[in-house]
Amino acid sequence: MSWLVIVVAALSCWTPPVMAPVERTFEAPACTWCPGHRGLRYTTAPGTPVVAPAGGRVSFAGTVAGSRWVTVSERAGRRITLGPLRSGGVLEGSTVVAGQAVGRAGDHLLLTVRTPPGPQPVYLDPWPLVGRWSGRPRLVPTDGSAPPPSAGRPVLRCPGPQG
Repeated sequence: MSWLVIVVAALSCWTPPVMAPVERTFEAPACTWCPGHRGLRYTTAPGTPVVAPAGGRVSFAGTVAGSRWVTVSERAGRRITLGPLRSGGVLEGSTVVAGQAVGRAGDHLLLTVRTPPGPQPVYLDPWPLVGRWSGRPRLVPTDGSAPPPSAGRPVLRCPGPQG
């Protein structure tokens, strides 16, 4: 039997890139080249589907230092980078919508957000931009068999002004 996760929400914030817990949050560096943690690190099982948090144009889809990465440039100009990916699912130059699969994760996934290209791009904390799912996902069989009883649909909760 095969299953499909049904997710319905009005998106006023970004879709989480994976259904997985955040292992490490953003830690702003003291200077441009200083140490820090420039994104959100999710703990994922190998093969976990990774989706675009927001729509835009794929400005990079390739390998860096032996790891596969995807960057989506959204309309507001921010660049959303996801990786390392176990496998990719989009091509550079293509357009993606929020929630569209862009690849599959390995044992973790890093989400970073940078300001528009310029002399000194700045890394932003993704936490206030990414919504959180509350409720349980509902699995629905795709082979025509009856779905299990409803436990309610998951709801995307957007962070408030404080994140």
